[in-house]
Amino acid sequence: MKQLCNMGLKDQWEKTKAEVQTKGFWKGVRCELLGTLLYVVFGCGAAILRNHPIEADYYYSYETKTAVSFGLSESVLVQSFGHGSGGHFNPSITIAMLCARYITIVKALTYLLVQMIGASAGAGILYGLTPAMYQGTLGVTVPHRDVDKGQAFGFEFLATFVVVFCYFSTLELKKDVLVPKALTCGLAVCLSQIFAIRYTGASINPARSLGPALIMNIWTDHWVYWVGPILGGMLGGFTFEYTKDSSKQFVNFKFSLRQKVYSLQRKEECASTNSIATELAYDPDTTTEELQI
Repeated sequence: MKQLCNMGLKDQWEKTKAEVQTKGFWKGVRCELLGTLLYVVFGCGAAILRNHPIEADYYYSYETKTAVSFGLSESVLVQSFGHGSGGHFNPSITIAMLCARYITIVKALTYLLVQMIGASAGAGILYGLTPAMYQGTLGVTVPHRDVDKGQAFGFEFLATFVVVFCYFSTLELKKDVLVPKALTCGLAVCLSQIFAIRYTGASINPARSLGPALIMNIWTDHWVYWVGPILGGMLGGFTFEYTKDSSKQFVNFKFSLRQKVYSLQRKEECASTNSIATELAYDPDTTTEELQI
């Protein structure tokens, strides 16, 4: 038994070394680093006035602008970098992919590290680019004063659940990398932003919350933006895995049904053609020249 365990560990170690030595592994790491950096720059750049004094009438359009900005950023970045890393840019997605055994623990830990580094670097770049009078809190996610911790956790949990479930549902294997559909992922992020932004700032991404919090040194209820999204993402991944087989069976059933209908139509057409040919062949008034024509 002990020998079997040692063999298993040895095989895992060899697989890990082989994976780390591939160009695809480090290409994915670079994509996650740059993708998360840009996600924070463009997303938080639109959300930078969240805690800055603004007029009440403008706040509703501001929420929409922020949601659209994060959604478009997600869609563009997944389209641009998805072929390299799968377009995670979010520790919640990476952990969910690990729990579903789509990626190895080494790849997951490496992605988590570069996501946090990328988000912090993106927040630092945004801080340097933004004039001091407009910096506000740099888009730090903090629950609304009327929302308690349990409610904030619930909003982040549900919003991230939708994003990760949608991510899993659109995955396709392309050149040994699981890649989601960019537009669908962007719409899911936009929907979750609109749902939760007024109450929690709609993080749905622990790295997105970490970057601005680290630069501005604001950690109010910061645990909400880690525990809520990670647990919501894990449940989203597990839920899709639980319903995946039945959905595939339904798709296969529809495909087989269409095939049967098509086959019946072809048989009817062939039977109709044969009957016409038979009538023509046995028509006593039909000449040889007409048959040749």
